[in-house]
Amino acid sequence: MVTDQSPEAPLKTVRGCRLVTLPDNTDPRGSLTVIERGQHVDFPVERVFFVHGVPPQAVRGLHMHRELHELIVAAAGSFEVVVDDGFARATVRLDRPDQALHVEPGVWTEFAGFSPDALCLVLASAPYALDDYLYDYDEFVRTVRLPRAGAVAGLVGTDGPGDRHLDTQTTERPLGADA
Repeated sequence: MVTDQSPEAPLKTVRGCRLVTLPDNTDPRGSLTVIERGQHVDFPVERVFFVHGVPPQAVRGLHMHRELHELIVAAAGSFEVVVDDGFARATVRLDRPDQALHVEPGVWTEFAGFSPDALCLVLASAPYALDDYLYDYDEFVRTVRLPRAGAVAGLVGTDGPGDRHLDTQTTERPLGADA
């Protein structure tokens, strides 16, 4: 049996996330990596932030967004992103600036294993809004597994097998639980 060793392999079981290859233009002067709306990111970018200086054992994220899309890039160094759709979980290592991870609404994320030089760049589809975050993992799992009639705004699904519906209002933010 041949095992899929491609970078995308861990994501095949988790809905709502995918790797995006970014063009990397390199010449003797260095490298230039490009992210363009419509080509590499299919949502309007309303906020950009970066995470850096993360202590070796720290875990960031630990939340899910109700409506926000994110494009996550290791602009420098490396780190791991755990993605979880409530049914399947995978870990993706980001260690190249020409590879990004698109995370759709309804996916739980955790960031860990930051190298000392890591620079995590995130392009987000909306300004910061506390009510877009869900920080309780158990509630996240219960919510995405609920069979409900109709789709909830911001998520795809019509109550077929495996459809996700998020309508919880838990926004309490645990200490250090942001990206």
